[in-house]
Amino acid sequence: MASNGNAAFWVGSGLNENSSNADGASDSTYFLVTRGGKLYCRSADIRGRIEADSGKIGNWELNSYGLVSSDGTISLYPSGITVGSNFSVTSYGYLTCSNANLTGKITANSGTIGNWTISGGALTNSFTTLKSNGDIDAKNLAVYQVNIKKVSSYWGETYGFLGMLEGSDDYGTTENIGL
Repeated sequence: MASNGNAAFWVGSGLNENSSNADGASDSTYFLVTRGGKLYCRSADIRGRIEADSGKIGNWELNSYGLVSSDGTISLYPSGITVGSNFSVTSYGYLTCSNANLTGKITANSGTIGNWTISGGALTNSFTTLKSNGDIDAKNLAVYQVNIKKVSSYWGETYGFLGMLEGSDDYGTTENIGL
């Protein structure tokens, strides 16, 4: 134990009472405690609680906000996780991603899909509304029922479809249109 100098206690060749860090250690194992309370050691197995607000853990940088990968592409903070510029999840569960390929059940009460807006149990764009009850509103025509039958002849003379389209315009006029 040193009485003068920077080092309060040290073990390892190349270290002495004037050592202020472990840069001078010439072997692979060393232990140095400075008078200021800094600990330098190699090959340590430390157990128990460790509290830090800065430093490194492997290739991760610890700052006062959380952990950041050495290349800066991954951040782990109490407020959420970010991976690159295309993926993040907040602590409230808000997911933001691009170029995603999702499978399974997706439930949404609001938002957009392409040019369609999800709202009130319907998908709507500038010209059309698809309602959850099966109704379709398209350019001022509300469609309520479509009946289509296949028509054919025995001798191959006529093939086609017959049907009836029923609906109303904005003025409440009911129209039947033959197909």
